[in-house]
Amino acid sequence: RDEATLDTIALSKIRTRLRFRYRTHLDASMRFIIMRPAETIWSIIGGPAMLGTKNQVEFLCEKVSS
Repeated sequence: RDEATLDTIALSKIRTRLRFRYRTHLDASMRFIIMRPAETIWSIIGGPAMLGTKNQVEFLCEKVSS
């Protein structure tokens, strides 16, 4: 978790790894929108990393909140 100040607004960056079944159409220029009770947008900052014999793919993602 990183914290920074941008023009007196405190920002917090939360990083996580997302793993799921192998997909060929995803790359690092995209983002994930997680539809839970509140919509959360995760930017992809690393990946894709293939796990095993192309069974799974892993992305490093980051969410910015204030």
